[in-house]
Order: sequence, then C-alpha cells, then structure tokens
Amino acid sequence: MRHPLARAASLAALVAVAVTGFAPAAFAHVGDHSHMSFMEGLMHPLGGLDHILAMVAVGLWASQIGGRALWLLPLTFPAVMVAGGALGMSGIALPWVEAGIAASVMVLGAAVA
Repeated sequence: MRHPLARAASLAALVAVAVTGFAPAAFAHVGDHSHMSFMEGLMHPLGGLDHILAMVAVGLWASQIGGRALWLLPLTFPAVMVAGGALGMSGIALPWVEAGIAASVMVLGAAVA
C-alpha cells in the first residue's frame, strides 16, 4: 500500500500536468520566427513552461527508473531537442510541434505519477 503523502503528491503532479495542457504558452510560437537569433533559439527551452515541465518530468522519471536511465534519459532529451532545432534551422517545417510538446508533458507526467 502506498503512503498517503505519496498518493497526494502523485495526484498533485497529475493535476499540475493536466492544467498545463490549457496554458497559453502552447500558442506562443505562432507566426514567423525568422527574426530570432541563435541565442534566442538556444535560450527558448529555458523560458517556456511547457519545455521546463517536460525537462523536469524526464529527470523525475529517470530517477524513478534508476540504473542507466539515470543518465541516459536526461541526455537523450536535449539531444532530441537539438535534432528538432537543426530541422527547424534547415527550413523543414514541423507541424504541431507545440501540441507535441504539450502532449509529451502529459505523457511524461503520467509516467512519473
């Protein structure tokens, strides 16, 4: 049987992730981004709540799994972000990117819970 505090923490995390799905940050990337500099693109994942929640969830999930996942999951996450950034810089249009990030926050939150 799980400890009541652990159950409450899991429920709070699940509610926080669900509420994040309604955040207006998912609509922050509409329009033309050709004016963005390299540094703005580099700092972008650190400024959006959706990106930060996904990164925190990956770290929590890795710590729960343990073993090789403790370093493999947190290293894979930015590698995939770099790949997405490279695709964007090369001009390849990636539809529904922000919806995918929001969905990944939900899925990662469920995996942590």
